[in-house]
Amino acid sequence: MRNKIIFIFLLTLLISSCNIVDFGNDEISCLPSSDSESYSQEYVEVAFNCEVDHYSAEQCIKIQNNNQPLELVFKWGSNTLYAKPEIGWVNGRCYILVVNGSVLKYNGSLFSVDYKCSFVYGNNNDSFTLISKPVDDTALLVSDSISFSFNHEVSYVNFNKAFKISPSEKISYSISSDQKTITITPVSGWKINTIYKWEISNLISIDNWGLSGITNGFFKIQNDIENPDLLKICPVSDTSDPTIWV
Repeated sequence: MRNKIIFIFLLTLLISSCNIVDFGNDEISCLPSSDSESYSQEYVEVAFNCEVDHYSAEQCIKIQNNNQPLELVFKWGSNTLYAKPEIGWVNGRCYILVVNGSVLKYNGSLFSVDYKCSFVYGNNNDSFTLISKPVDDTALLVSDSISFSFNHEVSYVNFNKAFKISPSEKISYSISSDQKTITITPVSGWKINTIYKWEISNLISIDNWGLSGITNGFFKIQNDIENPDLLKICPVSDTSDPTIWV
């Protein structure tokens, strides 16, 4: 009976030893580092100073953009894990690298990792900006065009996806020869006495730079006194002598 109790105790100890949390000198080092403002390598790097289970390590890594986790592509080199977004990086966008959780070592023990840093991807000396746009509250005529100029080349397809105007209008686009200025013209003219609001959201340049944040504004359309338009018909009471209408 005594031997049976000892056997059960040793078996329980053996099983539990496979899940011991290791409080040794295991650690990680990451690129970008916590003091990096920008990063331009193809992969972020997480280096372990011991041999670890690849799957458990990959589950601890997240890359976020706009507070949304991205699907990642992984590769390994010795004890270093490399990761990048499946859809690729966008220059000028802010990303957050999070390494958090428990990593399984090859000896069966676990150790905890906790690392977080934010960085802007791309060359820190460059950016994608809107350098010219309609001045807010500008009064335009019904046939006037509006223009947007950027410091990087843009495509019609990407601009069309990113640009919104309210109330909606059927519009045509023309792009300058250097592909940095887009001019918008209403097909049937703007509506008179109307305020239009426009917005450019998540625009990507041809060389894969992201326009930071959301850019918006508004303009208004003047009344065309040379081409009057009937805006409203109002009923009135008729108390006049009916003979005058003969």
